Amino acid sequence: MSFSPESFTPEWISAIANIFIAFGVVFIAWQAFSAAYQIKADHERSRRQKAIELMEFWCVRSLELLPAMLIREMIEELSFAQCTKISACEKLEVDKRFKSALEAFFGVIPGTHSNKIQEEVGILSLDEYQVRMINRYVAGYLNTFETIATAWRHGVADKDIIEEEFYALFVKGRNRFRLEEYRKASGVFPSIALLVNAIKDKENSSIQKSPIA
Repeated sequence: MSFSPESFTPEWISAIANIFIAFGVVFIAWQAFSAAYQIKADHERSRRQKAIELMEFWCVRSLELLPAMLIREMIEELSFAQCTKISACEKLEVDKRFKSALEAFFGVIPGTHSNKIQEEVGILSLDEYQVRMINRYVAGYLNTFETIATAWRHGVADKDIIEEEFYALFVKGRNRFRLEEYRKASGVFPSIALLVNAIKDKENSSIQKSPIA
């Protein structure tokens, strides 16, 4: 089949042009879709990488946070009023059963000594300096959590990985959360509060779901 110049009518040329335009539109759309998919994939990969970096960050920081870990269980058993005194760095009285934890804590803090703890019948009295040291290290411990929770809050790190890998750092048990009374007394750590609430909602939702017959 041969084509002569006379066969290229305006209608025929227009039809061919429309075909090329259609192919061009499809190609551009495919490129845009591919680019968007790649951007999304890169973003997800970046979020997962950030979550892994935060895991490494926690492993490194945990060595520095050892003093706070020594008294974490004690802080979690204190009342809101007692935690308020710690946050305000005021003199504090605690039960005698926390003596070993406090001795271990002050034993690794420069400038403090366990023999300075005033002991009465069943009560330990801590002075303002001792309470200030407790507040300093517990606040530093929670600041590390806040960094992790803030990455979760703003979607900088993969939320599922954060919730799975750091669950035990935020949750003490069923409906019990790490250092909750102290956090409330301090009035700060907003990202931790949001993460804790999200975990609460997820757990409550899981409990309320009816089993599949």
